[in-house]
Amino acid sequence: MEKFLVTGTTGRVGSVVFKMLKKYAPKDSEIIAGDIDESKVKEMHGKNALFRELNYDKPDTLKSSLEGITKIFLMRPPQIEKIKEYMAPFIKLAAKMGVKHVVFLSIIDANPMVPHFHVEKYIKKYGIPYTFLRCSFFMQNLDMVHGEVIKKELDIYVPAGKGKTSFIDARDIGEIAAICLTNSEKYIGTQPPLTGSEALDYEEVATKMTDILGLPIKYSNPQPKDFVNKMVKEYGFPEDYAKVMKMIYFIVRKGLAKKIFPDAENILGRKPRLIDEYIKDYSSKWR
Repeated sequence: MEKFLVTGTTGRVGSVVFKMLKKYAPKDSEIIAGDIDESKVKEMHGKNALFRELNYDKPDTLKSSLEGITKIFLMRPPQIEKIKEYMAPFIKLAAKMGVKHVVFLSIIDANPMVPHFHVEKYIKKYGIPYTFLRCSFFMQNLDMVHGEVIKKELDIYVPAGKGKTSFIDARDIGEIAAICLTNSEKYIGTQPPLTGSEALDYEEVATKMTDILGLPIKYSNPQPKDFVNKMVKEYGFPEDYAKVMKMIYFIVRKGLAKKIFPDAENILGRKPRLIDEYIKDYSSKWR
C-alpha cells in the first residue's frame, strides 16, 4: 500500500495535490497531510483528513512524519532560506527511511542564487528518486503574494521590467504533481519545465485585470531596491524573502522567464489554463 506525505496542504499547490491524489492514487492508498496546523488542514480538507505534524523548527516531528511513507510531495516553506539547517535533515531522514519517490516543487532554471536549487542538491545527494517540477511563475502570486498591494494601490508592484512571463496556474501544477507521484516509473529522474501556453509582460497582465475586473489596474515597474524597501517597510515582508523575490524578478527582467514548454500540456493531456480564467476565478481577491 502506498503512503503519500503531502507537504504544504493548506497552500495553493499542496492543497490541490492532496485533493488530486484521491483521484489518481490507488484506492487503498493513504494520503497524509504533513503540516504544522491540524485544525487548518481539517477545515480545508475535511475532518477525516489524515494528518501528521511536520515542523522544521521541531526536529522531533521529522521522523514521526515519515513513518511508513513511500512517496512525498515536497515544497519549500517560503520563510525557509537556510536549507542545510532546516530541510536537509528531513531529506536525509526520508532517504534513510526508504522513501521511494519525491516530487519537489522547484522553479524554472533553478540556480545557486535561489533556495530551490539547494533543496534539489540535497535530494540528489541523499539519493532519493526524484521528480523536480521546474515551474514558471504561478498566476496565484498575483493574489497570494501581491494581492494586498494590488487591492490597496491598484498596482502590480513588481520589478520585472518589460520581461515576459509564461505564467502557469497552481491548480495545473498540483494536478501534474499528483500524476507524477502516481506514475513514478515514467517520471522518476525527470525535471519537466512547467509553463503556461502564452507569455505576457506585466503591462499586458494589468490590462487583462483591468478589463476583467473593471478596476484601473496599473503596472508601475519599480526599481528592485524600491520594491524591497516597500515590501519590507510598508507590507511587512521578511527582508530575506523580499530579496529572494527581487532575484526571481531579475530573471524576468533579463527575458529568461518567457520560454514556453509543452511539458505541462503533455502531462495533463490538455492545454494548461490561461491567465484570463485565473483572473475570473479569483476576482474576489482584488475587490
